Amino acid sequence: MNWINRYEKFMLEKLMPVDQTNSDLEHLRNVIFFKCLLYIFPFGLLVLIPGTINAIQLQQFNVIFFSALTYIIMFLITIPSKITVEIKKMIFTLVLYNLGFQLFFREEFFVLGILYWTIANISISLLYSIKTTIIISLLNAVTCILIGCLIITDQLTWFQLLKIDLSNWIIISLNMLFLNIIISILINQLIQNLQNVIYKEIETSNRLKKSVQLLQEKNEELEHMTYVASHDLQEPLRMVTSFLTQLDKKYKEQLDQRGKQYIHFAMDGASKMRNVMLEILAFSKIGMNDSQQEHIDVNELIDEVLWMNRKLIQENNSQLVIDRFPVIFGYKILLRTLFTNLISNAIKYKSSGRISIIKIAYEPENNFHVFKISDNGIGIHPDKMEQIFLLFNRGDLKNNQVQGSGIGLAICKKITVLMKGEIYVTSELHVGSIFYVKFPIEID
Repeated sequence: MNWINRYEKFMLEKLMPVDQTNSDLEHLRNVIFFKCLLYIFPFGLLVLIPGTINAIQLQQFNVIFFSALTYIIMFLITIPSKITVEIKKMIFTLVLYNLGFQLFFREEFFVLGILYWTIANISISLLYSIKTTIIISLLNAVTCILIGCLIITDQLTWFQLLKIDLSNWIIISLNMLFLNIIISILINQLIQNLQNVIYKEIETSNRLKKSVQLLQEKNEELEHMTYVASHDLQEPLRMVTSFLTQLDKKYKEQLDQRGKQYIHFAMDGASKMRNVMLEILAFSKIGMNDSQQEHIDVNELIDEVLWMNRKLIQENNSQLVIDRFPVIFGYKILLRTLFTNLISNAIKYKSSGRISIIKIAYEPENNFHVFKISDNGIGIHPDKMEQIFLLFNRGDLKNNQVQGSGIGLAICKKITVLMKGEIYVTSELHVGSIFYVKFPIEID
């Protein structure tokens, strides 16, 4: 059905632009009107051709004339012109009423005339306000009374038009008026409800946009504050470390063992604090650069990460089993940071009772890249599987021998969110863990 959509778009945007300075409801009515014209113009021939053939057989040449005239007028108001939309709508409804009356007063086309009259009433309900619809309904009632008067005075028979008695006409006209009123009320109520729904959706959408914008601003402020704090605090911390080092050098011989131990604790604490601030700084920088996507050979990227962690791998005697990976399109810096944190975590959180074995695998899934980093380490407690992706939360709360600040997995989480993906873990305590990294093949 794409050709229909293209036809609508072309005709509405190029040939018949709708004046959007009107109210939303009036704009909606105008769009409905133009779409009616779009479909009447091509599909009207499906009605006109067989109707003309039938009228020729019945020798009803007046019907042929008015049907052709109706089609021509519909075509003329469809093409662009200086005629206003309101005048076009008025011509449209008058032409429908005229065709309905022409058919109505001929016995062979009486039912068809009733149908066109009803269509004209429906069109008025769709295209005009409830006030206009009520006025037209009153005019319809007056018309029905006038036709009843013509029946009483036998004028219809004198003009050799429709032969119908008064009782039948009263039943028909009352049903027509009833249907007209019901249809008018329902359609106008439907359009009004639709407008209310649209207004509510627009209002909700605007509130949501404002909330998202406010959240983004607060998030940017928080990231900037984190960046500034972690950056600016390094200088006073460096001074503290420097003075502690000088104190240790100059007064080492004068201090007893406890004094030396205090200085050692202070310097160790300052060192750890510096590492934490550097990691917070790295976390705040994620997503701040404007790096472009590029083609990445993941095999080379993993080799770089392993080379950077070669000392850690050797110290822990870790064995790595690595798949062959494809060339993907993405952010190289973010992926390098992601794999560095996951692999170093897998190495550090090893089990002391067995050789550390780490597997890095790739399994594509529909339109997603899926990487798996598994290990046979200490595992993660079920209650901690969600918490480990938060800042300063670690899976080894009772294992103080593992060095770390609890920021690495938070960085991984932030990277996957930036890449429109996700990261999750399955784990069994004292058996091992599997981290899944999933992101779309095409990142917007």
